[in-house]
Amino acid sequence: MWLSQTVFNCTDTASANVITFYARDVSGNMDSTFITIIVVDTVLPTVIVKDDTVYLNASGMVSIDTSNINNGSFDNCAIDSMWLSKYDFVCFDSNANSVTLYVRDRSGNIDSAVATVTVLDTALPNLAAHDTTIYLDASGNYTIDTTYILSYASDNCAIDTMWLSRYTFNCIDTLSSNAVTIYVRDVSGNIDSATANVNVVDSVLPTVTVHDTVLYLDASGQITFDTTVINLATYDNCNIDTMWLSQYQYNCIDTSSTQQLWLYARDISGNIDSAVANITIIDSLVPLVSSHDTTIYVDATGNYTIDTTHIPSGASDNCAIDTMWRRVSMTSTVATQQR
Repeated sequence: MWLSQTVFNCTDTASANVITFYARDVSGNMDSTFITIIVVDTVLPTVIVKDDTVYLNASGMVSIDTSNINNGSFDNCAIDSMWLSKYDFVCFDSNANSVTLYVRDRSGNIDSAVATVTVLDTALPNLAAHDTTIYLDASGNYTIDTTYILSYASDNCAIDTMWLSRYTFNCIDTLSSNAVTIYVRDVSGNIDSATANVNVVDSVLPTVTVHDTVLYLDASGQITFDTTVINLATYDNCNIDTMWLSQYQYNCIDTSSTQQLWLYARDISGNIDSAVANITIIDSLVPLVSSHDTTIYVDATGNYTIDTTHIPSGASDNCAIDTMWRRVSMTSTVATQQR
């Protein structure tokens, strides 16, 4: 007995296989019949996978295919198709993800294996900063936040935190430009930064306070003074650099009316303000007068009239002599001489 075909392979699974069965007796008589052979492949594919790491793109997405985790899967016949349980990943998938690789052979046998696909976001945040100018307050300070220098910030996933290298400024920062760095961290921990210049300006005028006063001329008819004569409590949010007066000296002519004296103050930033005080100038020194006795002779009528010139004297004042007059006391010798 023998068969027309005894060996079958994967190609024979496609359809029924009709073979001939032969039989011959000892006398040489032979007959045959047809037999249908169904060849079945029940062997599952062998699925071999590998773990992989992929990176999100600028849009916060990444896609894979079977080549990312297939590591040489095979079948006793032939593989028909392979597919994954998941192809697309987004920011939410950052970290380890279990992905199943399915393999089906031409006979419809399916097997699978699981690999770990690690999704990473390594894209730095995208940001830009701009310079800015701030103005100190009345206390000489100012505090900023990220909005003062941030132009824009974006990330392929999401921004987690933003912070500055510096937040507070004071008077000393007006002397130069101040570099401030803004840092941006996304939800994956990626950090990038940008730097801007913060120009600190003190535009607050000094506060000038004065008081009215009375000044007295000296023996030369003058009075010289400095800012302390009217300055009461002048101050600035930063520091006073210079103070000066509209006038530093008065003399006799200034006693005729109340004088207005201006005190000016300039701070270290060049801001200037002023205030005016009323100054009363007083000459309190009495004139200096010197005189001596003299002799006069009455006329035929028994009288004589004198004026200030008849008694030689000296008179001086730190300002000027206004009027001189004399009171004369005559002794009895005058009458005796007449007789």
